[in-house]
Amino acid sequence: MNTIAVATNTCPEPPNTQQTAVMSSLSSQQCDLIHEALISPLDYVPNPLFCRRTAEDKLFSRPVSGENSRAVFTRVLKADEEMQLFLRFNYARMRVRDFALRFQAGPERKTAVQLAGWQQRVCESRDRIINANLGLVLTMARRSRIAELDPDDLISEGNIALLRAVERFDVSRGFKFSTYACRAIIMAFSRVASGTIRRRNRFPVPFDISLERSNETLARRQNVAVDAAEDLHRIIVENSARLSDIERRVIESRFAINRGEEIPTMTLQEVGDAIGITKERVRQIQQRALEKLRSTLDREFLRR
Repeated sequence: MNTIAVATNTCPEPPNTQQTAVMSSLSSQQCDLIHEALISPLDYVPNPLFCRRTAEDKLFSRPVSGENSRAVFTRVLKADEEMQLFLRFNYARMRVRDFALRFQAGPERKTAVQLAGWQQRVCESRDRIINANLGLVLTMARRSRIAELDPDDLISEGNIALLRAVERFDVSRGFKFSTYACRAIIMAFSRVASGTIRRRNRFPVPFDISLERSNETLARRQNVAVDAAEDLHRIIVENSARLSDIERRVIESRFAINRGEEIPTMTLQEVGDAIGITKERVRQIQQRALEKLRSTLDREFLRR
């Protein structure tokens, strides 16, 4: 049932400057269709019917049953409807390939319009086939007995497999598309299961965001801060920095040192009111005292 699609340009390039200039005279919908055609693989599944002169008339002259009714757009297709849609789909892809190559070789407005028209037919046929078969993915996802797998992951992989199956299915072999698509969906489910098992074998512990970043640096900084605070307290008690009485009083009041755990720190204004000097003078004394303390800390650290 598998088939190899014809591909003459599997890595097309986006529109260049000349092509963009031609597309500027078209509608936005036409430009979107042309862009989609040019960035997609230019392949299709061949069929002997495509070589006949009457192929286009035979495939597109009469509508597929229910084609213009949204009410039956998602119903299961009959065998003849399915065959006609797949032949339309691949014939339109063949014409898209032809006009895309012409457009890339020599951009012309007439070629661009035809390219957009055939890409529109590709999209319409593909959407009709996909919508009629979306139920396959949901049904098989419910019936699958793959333990501990997220149903959303299964459905997502199943939908991708369905899209690929539409691209590769050869209706001329006489099989129903559902038979081919079911096999492709099952294989997609198996890949999801295998990938999940490999991940669980490699990472048996569930992901914990608290383990995402080490706290070693933070702990080290905290230890340094604690040691520095202890050294500073010792220097003030021993007065190793040779602080004056007023400097020591300002530091102890501002930072609640040797004042008990329940006594809060004091503002510059509060310290000034208590000592009887201005707020600015308190700030100057505090700055001078801190410089002495910093120098003493640096000197003791270098001696270690």
